[in-house]
Amino acid sequence: YEAKFNLRDAMDEGDNAGIDLTAAEAIYYSSDATLEEVNAMHDAILASIKRAEYMASGLFDNASEDFPSDITDLVLVNPDFETDYVQWNSNIPGWTITIGAQNKCTQEEAQGLTHFIEAWDGSNVRDGEISQTVYGLPFGVYRLEGKAFVNTTGECGVNFFISDGQTTKRTPVTSNPAQPYSVKFVNSGSDVMTFGLEARSATTNWLGADDFKLYFL
Repeated sequence: YEAKFNLRDAMDEGDNAGIDLTAAEAIYYSSDATLEEVNAMHDAILASIKRAEYMASGLFDNASEDFPSDITDLVLVNPDFETDYVQWNSNIPGWTITIGAQNKCTQEEAQGLTHFIEAWDGSNVRDGEISQTVYGLPFGVYRLEGKAFVNTTGECGVNFFISDGQTTKRTPVTSNPAQPYSVKFVNSGSDVMTFGLEARSATTNWLGADDFKLYFL
């Protein structure tokens, strides 16, 4: 029942935004709709609302590889970790940290960065992400930029990444101290995209990032 209530709330928001709710109404009133179908429709409505908001901003008009549009402030929350900054804070506005590590928090200054996010452990960090998920981005080409570091040199299982849940594009993070990195991704139909830094079978005990920027090309 809770999922149906959540769907009803999303439908009300969609109605106010002028979103076509024909498919949503079919699922909402169906006694045979599965939980997965209800939740998927809920997310699809919210994505449609956000997509309409993004398109209305004008920032997605006439962008190209040569003239990218900076959509950071429109799309990402706290991309430079300055929002309500407190050293050692593990509850960071806008961000989720699933990397297995002893310290997963904001930090003051190190590796050429000031007010950044880190994951540190006494041994190698475990698989996971420092990430932010965005719904409803218009279809097209995106480039994520930022600064990142690892506590080793060379490829060590830490990557700058963009993913839509089916496809992931990665750029290995190999520098110590921090250096600029970027990764490009074509969103050809996904309602959900996740951005950030990931650890996969990492051979480093410390990684961090700062100053994320997102561009539409």
